[in-house]
Amino acid sequence: MVQTPIKTLLGIQSILFLLIVAATLFYFQTGTQPDSLIGFACLTTLVLFIWSILSWRLLSKSFFDPYILFLIALALFSSGQTILEVFHLNQDGLLKDKFTSDLLLSTLILILLSVSAFHFGALFSLATRKSDPPETPSETINSQAIRWVGWGLLGISCFPAIYVFKAAIDTVAAAGYFALYQQDASTGLNATPQILAAFLVPAALFLLASSKRKRIDIVSSLLIILSYTAIQLFLGARSKAVMPLIAYCWLWHWYIRPLPKTLLFSAASFMLFLVFPLIRVVRAVSGSERISLEFLVESFFSIDNPIVSILTELGETMSTIAYTIELVPAQRSFDNGASYLYALLTALPNIFGGELHPTLVRGFAATWLTETINPTQAKLGGSLGFSMIAEAYLNFGWLGSPILMGIMGFLFVRFIVWGGKPWEPAKMATLASFLSFVLFFPRSESAAMIRPLIWYAALPFGIVSFLSLRYPRSSRVST
Repeated sequence: MVQTPIKTLLGIQSILFLLIVAATLFYFQTGTQPDSLIGFACLTTLVLFIWSILSWRLLSKSFFDPYILFLIALALFSSGQTILEVFHLNQDGLLKDKFTSDLLLSTLILILLSVSAFHFGALFSLATRKSDPPETPSETINSQAIRWVGWGLLGISCFPAIYVFKAAIDTVAAAGYFALYQQDASTGLNATPQILAAFLVPAALFLLASSKRKRIDIVSSLLIILSYTAIQLFLGARSKAVMPLIAYCWLWHWYIRPLPKTLLFSAASFMLFLVFPLIRVVRAVSGSERISLEFLVESFFSIDNPIVSILTELGETMSTIAYTIELVPAQRSFDNGASYLYALLTALPNIFGGELHPTLVRGFAATWLTETINPTQAKLGGSLGFSMIAEAYLNFGWLGSPILMGIMGFLFVRFIVWGGKPWEPAKMATLASFLSFVLFFPRSESAAMIRPLIWYAALPFGIVSFLSLRYPRSSRVST
């Protein structure tokens, strides 16, 4: 990343953030009619995301960057329907007109404050970082240790993954995708197969990071990730299918060989605007129809407009922010950081003496919201999901949300800078492992992010570092 424009971009972002704060204070002080401002707020949200992506592109010199990928996910989930609103494509109204104009505008304002603060924190993190060291091989990590960890993770995850996937495929084939969430969740030792199976994605990524001169590692990692993606798509789990694939492509692009821009754009468009809408239509179907080409084609052409359909669906996450503003503190007190503290506890296995982990006993914010808004859906195992923006508000309200989002942007970019060095493949594999699940954070909450970060990203890197110290080799990683 280049240094030259960072102070200018940071200055512009500071002004934008202050203008949004000033406009927010003006609105709440004057009581201006919200109906006349919703369209302008939607346009401002779209412009803010475009500015955030393009300004970062000036620094990273690439659109295929972890931060930009996260911004795109944040835009799709929190503001997908505002994009449609700007172009008058919301046939049923913004969030299907479920909320009052005042609540809709408050939601848009919170998104503007949160996203602008997040991007300010990101730019500030980049502006205050230490200079990058020379592009030299790591002095402490050797390629053999990365390879050992990759094959070791594959060894412990392969058979549990086969067991877990077989059970899931049988369930979906018999009763459809939603039957997966109508079963009792495994706890304690019964959850061991699921925990071990989740190491399959880090296994593929660490194998790829050790594979510049080892064809068997490249082929093995590619087969693992493609098989994983195909199975998850069959099950109907779109995010679980696509996020590891994105992480794998990112690691390949920056460590093995650059992927053509046209290939990346075409593949992204194909998945987002063809595969995603199609799976939404067919994933409730059971039996052989799920793999019938004729049925899939008919289902796809039954969708009026796939682009509008997917943006409408993804953008529904914005409703979780609106519901949270409506319910907190009216029906539930602010958490004051409690949800983040309980999220940190998920880094530990259940060693607290109870049958369930304390975080599960307390309950996820998404569970609380679904049970409050749609108890029937909650009883059937469904969920409205949640949002990182909604969680920030749930904890600290209007004042604390932008501050917390700014801190998150700062820390996220620090992690990207730490792990985005092609001459340090172990760190790149760690960042890719993190990327394989964090892109869902805009539609989730911290309690679902901490354990994967510690167990499936930090732990493999720690083992690599330990092995490199314990069994040093003369041959170091090279680019």
